[in-house]
Amino acid sequence: LRLYCILTLGKLWSYHLSVRKEHRLVTSGPYSVVRHPSYTGLLLQSAGAVIMYGSQGSWMRQSGILQVPFIKVLAVTGFFVSTTLCAWISINRPAVEDQMLQRALGKEWENWAKKVRYRLIPGVY
Repeated sequence: LRLYCILTLGKLWSYHLSVRKEHRLVTSGPYSVVRHPSYTGLLLQSAGAVIMYGSQGSWMRQSGILQVPFIKVLAVTGFFVSTTLCAWISINRPAVEDQMLQRALGKEWENWAKKVRYRLIPGVY
């Protein structure tokens, strides 16, 4: 999903929050369903990593490396920190992006926000 979003945005995509001179509103593809699908993808990616590495049969579980107390604490802490960071980013940055785009694009953004009401999860948020 994140790759699809990056490809859909093309040159407008950036890690940094910014509105460029040539900025235009992208309303096609995943942006026709939710306003910030890349962050939805980030949440799914984070959850997927925890499931992939923490599930029965995963390398981490099968190798026995988690039997080493330090490694187990390190793995659990790493998963907790990365998942919390991804969740925080995915919940907070869309509001800031919405404000920036509304200021820059005005009525065009407002019309799109009325049409695409949800930021991350269709019908929920």
